[in-house]
Amino acid sequence: MKRKTKKDIEVQKQINKVVKWLKRKNYDVVFHHYLEDQMSETEREVFISSRYSKETQLFGILHECGHLLLRQHDKHKKLFPAVINYDETYHHKNKQALSTKGYIIDFIHEEILAWDEGEKLSKRLKLKLDKDKYKKDKYKYVFRHLKTRMVQRKKVFGFFFDKKNG
Repeated sequence: MKRKTKKDIEVQKQINKVVKWLKRKNYDVVFHHYLEDQMSETEREVFISSRYSKETQLFGILHECGHLLLRQHDKHKKLFPAVINYDETYHHKNKQALSTKGYIIDFIHEEILAWDEGEKLSKRLKLKLDKDKYKKDKYKYVFRHLKTRMVQRKKVFGFFFDKKNG
Protein backbone atom coordinates (compact mmCIF):
# COMPACT_ATOMS: atom_id res chain seq x y z
CA MET A 1 0.00 0.00 0.00
CA LYS A 2 1.31 3.42 -0.95
CA ARG A 3 2.29 5.59 1.99
CA LYS A 4 0.57 8.98 2.17
CA THR A 5 2.87 11.95 1.85
CA LYS A 6 2.44 15.25 3.65
CA LYS A 7 1.33 16.76 0.35
CA ASP A 8 -1.32 14.03 -0.14
CA ILE A 9 -2.69 14.76 3.33
CA GLU A 10 -2.88 18.50 2.58
CA VAL A 11 -4.55 17.90 -0.80
CA GLN A 12 -7.05 15.51 0.84
CA LYS A 13 -8.04 18.34 3.22
CA GLN A 14 -8.73 20.51 0.17
CA ILE A 15 -10.74 17.74 -1.48
CA ASN A 16 -12.75 17.48 1.75
CA LYS A 17 -13.58 21.20 1.52
CA VAL A 18 -14.90 20.71 -2.01
CA VAL A 19 -16.90 17.65 -0.95
CA LYS A 20 -18.42 19.70 1.88
CA TRP A 21 -19.33 22.44 -0.63
CA LEU A 22 -21.01 19.82 -2.84
CA LYS A 23 -22.91 18.40 0.14
CA ARG A 24 -24.32 21.90 0.78
CA LYS A 25 -25.56 21.79 -2.82
CA ASN A 26 -27.20 18.41 -2.06
CA TYR A 27 -24.74 16.42 -4.17
CA ASP A 28 -23.13 13.17 -3.10
CA VAL A 29 -19.55 12.40 -4.08
CA VAL A 30 -18.37 8.91 -5.01
CA PHE A 31 -14.67 8.08 -5.31
CA HIS A 32 -14.03 4.79 -7.10
CA HIS A 33 -11.10 3.23 -8.90
CA TYR A 34 -13.11 2.17 -11.96
CA LEU A 35 -15.12 5.35 -12.55
CA GLU A 36 -14.32 8.29 -14.75
CA ASP A 37 -14.83 11.81 -13.45
CA GLN A 38 -18.37 12.96 -14.19
CA MET A 39 -21.36 14.72 -12.74
CA SER A 40 -24.96 13.51 -12.83
CA GLU A 41 -27.51 16.27 -12.39
CA THR A 42 -30.41 13.83 -12.28
CA GLU A 43 -28.81 11.65 -9.60
CA ARG A 44 -27.17 14.65 -7.88
CA GLU A 45 -23.87 12.81 -7.75
CA VAL A 46 -20.28 13.57 -8.66
CA PHE A 47 -18.04 10.63 -9.50
CA ILE A 48 -14.27 10.95 -9.17
CA SER A 49 -11.71 8.36 -10.22
CA SER A 50 -9.54 7.34 -7.27
CA ARG A 51 -6.92 5.72 -9.50
CA TYR A 52 -5.19 9.09 -10.01
CA SER A 53 -3.08 11.14 -7.62
CA LYS A 54 -4.80 13.17 -4.90
CA GLU A 55 -3.90 16.35 -6.76
CA THR A 56 -5.47 15.08 -9.99
CA GLN A 57 -8.57 14.09 -7.99
CA LEU A 58 -8.74 17.65 -6.61
CA PHE A 59 -8.51 19.06 -10.13
CA GLY A 60 -11.18 16.64 -11.34
CA ILE A 61 -13.66 17.42 -8.58
CA LEU A 62 -13.17 21.16 -9.14
CA HIS A 63 -13.81 20.67 -12.86
CA GLU A 64 -17.03 18.74 -12.16
CA CYS A 65 -18.10 21.52 -9.77
CA GLY A 66 -17.45 23.90 -12.66
CA HIS A 67 -20.07 22.02 -14.69
CA LEU A 68 -22.50 22.28 -11.80
CA LEU A 69 -21.91 26.04 -11.53
CA LEU A 70 -22.36 26.55 -15.27
CA ARG A 71 -25.59 24.58 -15.36
CA GLN A 72 -27.12 26.58 -12.51
CA HIS A 73 -27.44 29.63 -14.73
CA ASP A 74 -30.29 30.31 -17.15
CA LYS A 75 -27.77 31.33 -19.80
CA HIS A 76 -26.42 27.75 -19.91
CA LYS A 77 -28.98 26.78 -22.56
CA LYS A 78 -28.01 29.80 -24.66
CA LEU A 79 -24.28 29.18 -24.31
CA PHE A 80 -24.33 25.50 -25.32
CA PRO A 81 -27.43 24.94 -27.50
CA ALA A 82 -26.12 21.87 -29.37
CA VAL A 83 -25.16 20.11 -26.12
CA ILE A 84 -28.51 20.97 -24.52
CA ASN A 85 -30.42 19.86 -27.63
CA TYR A 86 -28.49 16.57 -27.64
CA ASP A 87 -29.00 15.99 -23.91
CA GLU A 88 -32.73 16.63 -24.17
CA THR A 89 -33.49 14.74 -27.38
CA TYR A 90 -31.12 11.78 -27.61
CA HIS A 91 -30.05 8.97 -25.35
CA HIS A 92 -26.25 9.33 -25.37
CA LYS A 93 -25.78 6.68 -28.04
CA ASN A 94 -26.40 8.70 -31.20
CA LYS A 95 -22.86 8.93 -32.59
CA GLN A 96 -23.92 11.16 -35.48
CA ALA A 97 -25.35 13.80 -33.12
CA LEU A 98 -22.15 13.63 -31.04
CA SER A 99 -20.10 14.22 -34.18
CA THR A 100 -21.67 17.42 -35.53
CA LYS A 101 -19.60 20.59 -35.59
CA GLY A 102 -22.10 22.37 -33.36
CA TYR A 103 -22.02 19.66 -30.71
CA ILE A 104 -18.22 19.41 -30.72
CA ILE A 105 -17.73 23.18 -30.42
CA ASP A 106 -20.36 23.60 -27.69
CA PHE A 107 -19.05 20.55 -25.83
CA ILE A 108 -15.44 21.79 -25.86
CA HIS A 109 -16.58 25.31 -24.95
CA GLU A 110 -18.44 23.95 -21.91
CA GLU A 111 -15.43 21.82 -20.90
CA ILE A 112 -13.09 24.83 -20.99
CA LEU A 113 -15.50 27.00 -19.02
CA ALA A 114 -16.01 24.23 -16.45
CA TRP A 115 -12.26 24.17 -15.82
CA ASP A 116 -12.31 27.97 -15.45
CA GLU A 117 -15.27 27.85 -13.04
CA GLY A 118 -13.49 25.16 -11.02
CA GLU A 119 -10.47 27.41 -10.65
CA LYS A 120 -12.70 30.30 -9.51
CA LEU A 121 -14.33 28.01 -6.95
CA SER A 122 -10.90 27.04 -5.61
CA LYS A 123 -10.27 30.74 -4.92
CA ARG A 124 -13.63 31.17 -3.17
CA LEU A 125 -12.89 28.14 -1.01
CA LYS A 126 -9.37 29.46 -0.37
CA LEU A 127 -7.69 26.32 -1.66
CA LYS A 128 -3.97 26.13 -2.38
CA LEU A 129 -4.02 25.20 -6.03
CA ASP A 130 -0.92 24.68 -8.15
CA LYS A 131 -2.19 26.79 -11.05
CA ASP A 132 0.44 25.53 -13.50
CA LYS A 133 -0.47 21.88 -12.84
CA TYR A 134 -4.18 22.71 -12.94
CA LYS A 135 -3.74 24.38 -16.33
CA LYS A 136 -1.68 21.44 -17.57
CA ASP A 137 -4.49 19.04 -16.60
CA LYS A 138 -7.04 21.36 -18.20
CA TYR A 139 -5.15 21.30 -21.51
CA LYS A 140 -4.61 17.54 -21.29
CA TYR A 141 -8.26 16.66 -20.69
CA VAL A 142 -9.79 19.23 -23.04
CA PHE A 143 -7.49 18.03 -25.80
CA ARG A 144 -8.40 14.41 -25.00
CA HIS A 145 -12.10 15.29 -25.36
CA LEU A 146 -11.41 17.10 -28.64
CA LYS A 147 -9.40 14.19 -30.01
CA THR A 148 -12.13 11.71 -29.03
CA ARG A 149 -14.83 13.81 -30.73
CA MET A 150 -12.78 14.30 -33.90
CA VAL A 151 -11.97 10.59 -34.20
CA GLN A 152 -15.68 9.87 -33.73
CA ARG A 153 -16.51 12.48 -36.40
CA LYS A 154 -14.17 10.79 -38.87
CA LYS A 155 -15.73 7.37 -38.16
CA VAL A 156 -19.27 8.70 -38.67
CA PHE A 157 -18.77 11.03 -41.63
CA GLY A 158 -15.51 9.74 -43.14
CA PHE A 159 -13.73 13.07 -42.60
CA PHE A 160 -12.82 15.60 -39.93
CA PHE A 161 -13.73 18.63 -42.03
CA ASP A 162 -15.88 18.94 -45.11
CA LYS A 163 -14.61 20.88 -48.16
CA LYS A 164 -17.41 23.45 -48.10
CA ASN A 165 -17.43 24.42 -44.43
CA GLY A 166 -13.96 23.43 -43.15
